[in-house]
Amino acid sequence: VVRASASAAPPDHQATDANDAISESTPEQQPQQSTSSPSPEPSPTAAAAAAAAIPAAPALAILQDLESHGRLSHELSQDLRQRYSNLHEAVLTTYESEKRLLDDAKQLNTQLLGLRGQLEAKEARSKAAMARIERLQADAEDAAVELSATHERLAMLGFERQELERSKYDMQNELDDKRR
Repeated sequence: VVRASASAAPPDHQATDANDAISESTPEQQPQQSTSSPSPEPSPTAAAAAAAAIPAAPALAILQDLESHGRLSHELSQDLRQRYSNLHEAVLTTYESEKRLLDDAKQLNTQLLGLRGQLEAKEARSKAAMARIERLQADAEDAAVELSATHERLAMLGFERQELERSKYDMQNELDDKRR
């Protein structure tokens, strides 16, 4: 398999490195086209269409150069072009998926911020309601204490009234006895 250097060297240096790698390798090291390949061999028109869809890539220029100098067979060159095309499609698909996922993440983040705001507003209303409930409970306890004190005063006043009525009755009886 021919590997182009991934360094920052200009494309013409990469082509020279690939040519050197091919010329220095022995026939056993050079890739051989298998007759019983598990994947079907891509048609030349499909490979050409895929290669045409890919912008002028240095890797394709290297393959073209190697093929034109007879260092790669046409079939191997087409196979490598197809592999490059497949890899390019996978990169584009991954890029689009990543872009879509980032858009989804932004949308979800916006929703999350909205929900967080709603939750904070509900928590604030809940705290205000709890404070009001506590105030009402305290008022109810104060009213219950006042009611109890009022009942006690009524009982005392009732008792005093009974005492006064008894005194009145006694005085009325005394007055009636004196008049007689």
